[in-house]
Amino acid sequence: MSNGRIINRQSFREGKIVIYQLEDRPKQLWICRIKLPNEPGYVYRGTGTSDLYEARKFADDLLDELRINAKLGRSNSATSFKQLVTEYEIGNSRAGVTTRRGKAILAFLKTYATPYFAERKAVALTSAEVTSFFDWRMKTVS
Repeated sequence: MSNGRIINRQSFREGKIVIYQLEDRPKQLWICRIKLPNEPGYVYRGTGTSDLYEARKFADDLLDELRINAKLGRSNSATSFKQLVTEYEIGNSRAGVTTRRGKAILAFLKTYATPYFAERKAVALTSAEVTSFFDWRMKTVS
């Protein structure tokens, strides 16, 4: 969890969700820790509230969202877009994908998309942001 001493702790959903407050925090906001089945480690998020009911609701909604992402094959980790492109490049080289098109896609991602999205978390990107990227890219071409 954290280095601070836990002063309040609640668990629910058969222990999959733990919410707690730390002594050394000025606002005493609840933090949640969620364990997803078949995935390593935990997901930690601040709930943004000191109200127990709201913190439980936040954690419960987050668990649902994480489970849906897992079912849809989406990542629940906080991988940056740059890390994702690097993993894509490594995966392609291991698989022996060296087609001209594959190289062009990788060059496009490294030259334009990676600098544009910088250190944004891949799971946090929205379709509106991707559309904005392509609009920006079209303006820079002309």
